[in-house]
Amino acid sequence: MRTINEDAYKYSLKESFSYEGLEKRLIGAVADGMGGMEKGEIASSEAVKAFIEYVEKNFENYDDKNELLKEGIRYANEQVVKALEGEKGGTTIVGFILVDNILFLGNVGDSRAYLVNEEGISLLTNDHSYAWYMLQIEGYDREEIIKKIRQSEDRNSLIQSLGIKKEINITTLEDTIGKRSLLLKKGDTLILCTDGVWDEITEQEIYEIVKESKSSKEIGVKII
Repeated sequence: MRTINEDAYKYSLKESFSYEGLEKRLIGAVADGMGGMEKGEIASSEAVKAFIEYVEKNFENYDDKNELLKEGIRYANEQVVKALEGEKGGTTIVGFILVDNILFLGNVGDSRAYLVNEEGISLLTNDHSYAWYMLQIEGYDREEIIKKIRQSEDRNSLIQSLGIKKEINITTLEDTIGKRSLLLKKGDTLILCTDGVWDEITEQEIYEIVKESKSSKEIGVKII
């Protein structure tokens, strides 16, 4: 029986007044640890905690929130390296900053973010897996990769994660949809999940769960 959960999540919701009026900001992250249950749990919990701490502490220092997002993930990587104390381990992360409905998002590893709205469901992240990499090498475009990835035996073999190296490559919205940010509209739902979700249920099933649910809590219960 598995007694330790290697997945972790954390979020922070704040409101503040500026010259332009009331500003609402939501910061969140999901991580999936690796390297044995204890080390995986340490890595994932440290990653989400460090990301939130960095973004909150430095929020006013960055006009470019996309850069703040990336620096937050880099800081999380540094803290995971320290927390593991030289032992093998690591974690994925997908993190976001939402400021007055403007979304900044990035990931390392294969934890994902989906956007569900009236147009359907779309993947906002790329997997840092061997399978995804090889499909790119073979010349498939992003939409084709998303369709083919589920059939690959190497879909869960990561080529990048936090806690392994000091240098990491972060995928942001600029890499996936060609925009530094995304304006969320009323009725849009953002789903962050690990491979424990997307590897078990399809995008269509996630979409149907969101559309049939009356609250975010209900969505979470049904997906898990």
